[in-house]
Amino acid sequence: MKDPYVEFINLMKDRGADKNPPSIQIGQMVSANILKIGELQLTSDDFYVADYLKENYKRNLEVDGSTREYITKDGLKAGDTVAVLATEDRQTFIVLCKVDKP
Repeated sequence: MKDPYVEFINLMKDRGADKNPPSIQIGQMVSANILKIGELQLTSDDFYVADYLKENYKRNLEVDGSTREYITKDGLKAGDTVAVLATEDRQTFIVLCKVDKP
């Protein structure tokens, strides 16, 4: 016979997990437009990328009192490890940053 208290606690855990926000996951860029998280492979329609991770990202920076526009040349590429956050519905993902182990 199942313990009704244990069953009730397990039910509460399951229901509570549905309300928890998604956690940050580690993904691998297969290419600039394909992201793999575990066994899940996503195309660019399924995820957003932080603007500063894109190739040709423009930024105005002030150095020694002079402001200049700088353009990044190294966007995401195959093999990059990234931190990824799922949206609440877990249907769309956001690439937050590139990460690496020390």
